[in-house]
Amino acid sequence: EMITTDVVGPICETGDFFARGITIPNCERGDYLAILMTGAYGFTESSNYNLRVKPPEVIIEDGKLRCIRPKQKYDEIN
Repeated sequence: EMITTDVVGPICETGDFFARGITIPNCERGDYLAILMTGAYGFTESSNYNLRVKPPEVIIEDGKLRCIRPKQKYDEIN
C-alpha cells in the first residue's frame, strides 16, 4: 500500500522536513527509510541537542552494509 506523507526528523523544529507530500510504501514502527542526502541531519552536523545520541554511520561496500561508526550511547554524552 502506498501513502502520501511528509518525512520529518525525530525532533521536528518548525521547518525541519526531509520531504513534503511524497508517495512512499506504507511504513510501520521499526522499518527503515534510506535518505541519501540529509543536510544538517547528517553525522557531520549532528549534536546532542535535546539529549539525542549521535547516529551510526553506515556505508555500502561491495553491495553490503558496513557500520563505520556505531550509534552513540547515552552514557557517552558529555
